[in-house]
Amino acid sequence: MKKLLTASLIAASLTAPAAATAATKSNTATAQQYDFSFVGYYSGLRIAEAHGRLDWGDGRYRLAINAKSDGIVGWFTVIKHHTHSEGAVAAKPQVDKHYYLSSDGNKKTEIELAFSPEDVEIVAAKPHPSKEKRPPVPIEMKRGSLDPLSAVLALGMSANADNGCNGTEQVFDGRRRYDIVLENSRTIQYKGPRTSRDTYVCDFRFIRKGGYREKAKKWKGIVGKVWIQRVADELPMLPVRMEIKTSYGTGYIHMLSAKDRNITGTKAARR
Repeated sequence: MKKLLTASLIAASLTAPAAATAATKSNTATAQQYDFSFVGYYSGLRIAEAHGRLDWGDGRYRLAINAKSDGIVGWFTVIKHHTHSEGAVAAKPQVDKHYYLSSDGNKKTEIELAFSPEDVEIVAAKPHPSKEKRPPVPIEMKRGSLDPLSAVLALGMSANADNGCNGTEQVFDGRRRYDIVLENSRTIQYKGPRTSRDTYVCDFRFIRKGGYREKAKKWKGIVGKVWIQRVADELPMLPVRMEIKTSYGTGYIHMLSAKDRNITGTKAARR
C-alpha cells in the first residue's frame, strides 16, 4: 500500500496543474489566483490529500502543489510531496523552472531544474542522478520536453471538442524521460466539485524513454483513467477525478474544491 500511496501522491501532484489553462481568454489578463483541493482513496479508505495554488497573468504561470499522506495511513507513515513550476504561457507552456521535493520519514528526494530551448539543466539534486545506477538521458532526448506539472498543463490546454482529451506530451523530471499519453477519449456527464457537466474521460499511460534503472524494467508502471471538465466558465478543462492502477492496487483521486481567490463573500459562494 505504501507504494500505491506514493503513486497516488505523485498523481495528485500531476493533477492540479492543468488548472493553469485558465489562460484561454487572454495571456495579458490581470494576475489571477486559484486554489484547488484533492483527496485520494484506496479500498474505500482515505489515504492522501493535496492542495494546489495557481498564479496566472501577464503571460506567466506559477503552480505550487502540496500533497501528503492522510487518513488511516497517516497514523503509520508521513509521506509528503511538494512541487512547483513556473514559466510563460503561449500555445503551450514554456517552462523556466521546476522544483520537486519528496520526504518519507528521514528519506528525501529533491530536484531543481532550469529549462531552455537547448537543454534542461539540473541545478540541484539529492541524490544526484549521476550517482544513481541509471543511464543518463541524452541532451537530444531532453530538448522540447516539459516538467511533469507543465506537461499536464499542456494536455489540458490542448483538450477540445474535436479531439477530446487525446494527446501526448514529452516529460523530463530530472531523472527520467517519458511520454504521458492520453487516449480513447469519450464524453459523459459527471458531477465534479460543482454541478454535473460535460466531461472528457481518457485512458492514460506512460511510455519510458530513458533514465530508468535496470530493476524498473520489472515494474508494470502506472495506468488509469482521468476525468476532465470545465469547472468554471473562465477555466478550460481540468482533471476532477483519476483512477490509478498499479501492480499494488487501484487508487482514486477526486477534486473536492476549485476556488477563485480573487472572488470573495456571497459572489464566490454562488459560482
